[in-house]
Amino acid sequence: MTVSGGTIDIETTGDGLWDDEEMDTSASACIKADGDIHISGGSLTLTSTGTGGKGINVDGALVVDDGDIHITTTGARYVYEGYEGEQNDIPDNYKSSPKGITVGNGIVVNGGLVRVSTAEDGGEGLESKTTLDIYGGDIEIESYDDGINSKGDMTILGGRIYANSTDNDGIDSNANLFIRGGTIVAYGSSLHELGIDVNDRGTKKLYVSGGALVAFGGSTGFLSQCCQADLRAC
Repeated sequence: MTVSGGTIDIETTGDGLWDDEEMDTSASACIKADGDIHISGGSLTLTSTGTGGKGINVDGALVVDDGDIHITTTGARYVYEGYEGEQNDIPDNYKSSPKGITVGNGIVVNGGLVRVSTAEDGGEGLESKTTLDIYGGDIEIESYDDGINSKGDMTILGGRIYANSTDNDGIDSNANLFIRGGTIVAYGSSLHELGIDVNDRGTKKLYVSGGALVAFGGSTGFLSQCCQADLRAC
């Protein structure tokens, strides 16, 4: 899918459901692509109110070069009613979380405005299941779960980033996090989470070689895995 201009307003209200044939959950998305999405212009306003609903759901890669993207999800996490296991460790196929943007094969943001708001459990703002690279643009996240999350390496080289999570981490990389530029303000939950979290059982690290970074949270454990000796917690 390619979006290079125009005005797109989409609202979804449908709840998540269980697919007996696929043995998996499914939920509505304002924009869904089995391949890649490239956004280079235009204005997108995407709202999802149903359980498990998402703003943008991409199986391939997402590249944002320009444009204004505004996403709001208000629904809760959908859990298959037939699931009888531990509620604290629900397999992925039995649940669907209300993500703002979730991408299967990498996110690249070069410019534009990306503004996301989520309100309920599981509601991450910007999620990549592989790598996430930010070269520029304005990213503003107000989320219930992680503001920005990547399963692979995350690299920030520029742009202005604000990520605020009310119940989890502001920025969470499950691999290495490289900060080489940009202006970053990250808030984690004041109870127990981090402004910036870099974790994979202690084998991954935060590397800071440029930019301006301010991080607040209820814990400062990420500093033990930081490779910049004079980095201080706020």
